[in-house]
Amino acid sequence: MRRISSLFISLALAVGATTIATGNASAAAVAAGTPTTTTATGPAAVAGLSIAGVTSARDGGMYYAYQNASGDNYSLVKQKADKTFDATFGTAEVVTIPGAPLPSGFGSRRVSIVSDLNNKWWTVSSASGGTGNIVAVATGGATGQPTAQANFTFATLTAACAAALPAYSPSSWLIGTANLFAKRTSGVWMTFFCSGMASAPLNSTVLVALKNDLSIDTSIPSVALNEAQGSSAQCLTAGVISDPTGTATSPEIWVVRLEHTKRDQIGLCSFPSAASDVAGYDTLRISSTGVVTRTAIASAGDAFDARFSLRLDAGGRPILVGASLADSSKIILARLKTDGTLDTSVFASGFTSLPIGAAPAGAVSVNATIMGIITSAENVYISVLLTDQERSSFSCSGTTPLAFGYRTAVISYANGYTSTYGTNGVSARVTYSAPEKTICTFLSGGSSVANTGNPRIAYTNGTNLFYTEWQRPSDATG
Repeated sequence: MRRISSLFISLALAVGATTIATGNASAAAVAAGTPTTTTATGPAAVAGLSIAGVTSARDGGMYYAYQNASGDNYSLVKQKADKTFDATFGTAEVVTIPGAPLPSGFGSRRVSIVSDLNNKWWTVSSASGGTGNIVAVATGGATGQPTAQANFTFATLTAACAAALPAYSPSSWLIGTANLFAKRTSGVWMTFFCSGMASAPLNSTVLVALKNDLSIDTSIPSVALNEAQGSSAQCLTAGVISDPTGTATSPEIWVVRLEHTKRDQIGLCSFPSAASDVAGYDTLRISSTGVVTRTAIASAGDAFDARFSLRLDAGGRPILVGASLADSSKIILARLKTDGTLDTSVFASGFTSLPIGAAPAGAVSVNATIMGIITSAENVYISVLLTDQERSSFSCSGTTPLAFGYRTAVISYANGYTSTYGTNGVSARVTYSAPEKTICTFLSGGSSVANTGNPRIAYTNGTNLFYTEWQRPSDATG
């Protein structure tokens, strides 16, 4: 199965659920689509700490980062594929990793974790904005302490912004959220937000390559993912995926961009909430050396406008799944060819829609995110997370409990829903609540497919860490 790293930028796909069950039922005794949820009890050193980040390890386990009670550091722990915590990892099952200091003591902070092809872990922590050392990175082996740590200075990051955005000369910059993606060779890819504050660029995502020593590899050009690259759209919202296992001649970074006209009250590009905002879609294929190739894939007025997330199938083709902007009771499915154009071999337009029913009672929105690829056959099974929430805005200091829910679906590009999974391909909805401030730091993550082929997700209510796994279809393997 292809191992990939992805992120949908500029959209908080944060949800969680809990259907508390005990024990580990055998696959033969559990119907496909049935969730089993456990409360994960980490090492004693992280007891009572809040979860801040999670990702899948390439050996089938999970990495979790906990925010320490004082200071800016995190405690990183590793859960093995059998769901026990790795006693050989770090000291007393914990590795201390750096966190970005909050500018002037306010704002929010996030941490991103990625596991590379050698099963090394990488982390990056970033604050919501400021002009200090706001990005801290670390890397280490499958066990043991970090082999390298670094803080990026404001000057280093703004130099990368300027290199990727040469058409702009703002009087000052604002640096935002950073994320990591697995790389084909040594090092990792990192994205972060660059804003010209009161002048352009208002909000652009910049991609850079990091070396093993955690410095920016200046031999590979930095790329502004939200800039034109040949598009005439006013606003571009990018979904990003890396392909670390592809051939040397295939793109290493894929970007699917929604072209739109949606701006907020102060002129910043915001995510469109209606099909009427959408102007079209394009793709960026970025080589290992930073060469960018743009391809337009859909124009304005398409009936299949959606908030797309993406994964790569066994042939290196991006699969796109998203919640419809025109009809909240549907999700949209599409596939790209390796040249970046829409695959019309199954659907004449390249798109199709699948019903998900009305939004659950009390929910204001439903998002669809690909969790992972269950099989690597041509008739690929795609695991999809359907998330909903009761409010569309949050306070980063608010403590009001909010309800969150999700369902999972298993679909294939050729045949739609897998009828043996749940009810007509969709599991029952499970719910939980968390303080609204939790969404500003961490709510859920690690949405993936386990080595067994079971869809899984780890999430928190602000205090406890939960792990839910759904039984895969009987004819699917990981």
